[in-house]
Amino acid sequence: MRLHVGNLAPETTEKELQRLFETVGKVVSVRIIKGHQDGTPKGFAFVDMANSKQGERAVHKINAWDLHERSIQVRESRNGKDRRHQDRRTGQPNNWHGPDRRREDRRQDERREEEV
Repeated sequence: MRLHVGNLAPETTEKELQRLFETVGKVVSVRIIKGHQDGTPKGFAFVDMANSKQGERAVHKINAWDLHERSIQVRESRNGKDRRHQDRRTGQPNNWHGPDRRREDRRQDERREEEV
């Protein structure tokens, strides 16, 4: 089960998160998200737990835990693929098809041009 861990202090390390989450179950991976341009931490991470039971236990026991004088927020991660096609306010599907759709449209246009 993938967990989203928010409100992290910039000095938080992946090893610290791994040790903290290992207190409730087996940790498969930990990834602190950093900015593309400067590489500074964005204040959140993803922690993959071995199964959903351990993930749920982590949400209940570690959510609001104080780490580096910040109360971290732990919740089940939403699947980015599902969320990407939803309106942020309503949660309803929208008509945006993303870059993959546009790329496919361009390929079809190129094929049509070649046929002419």
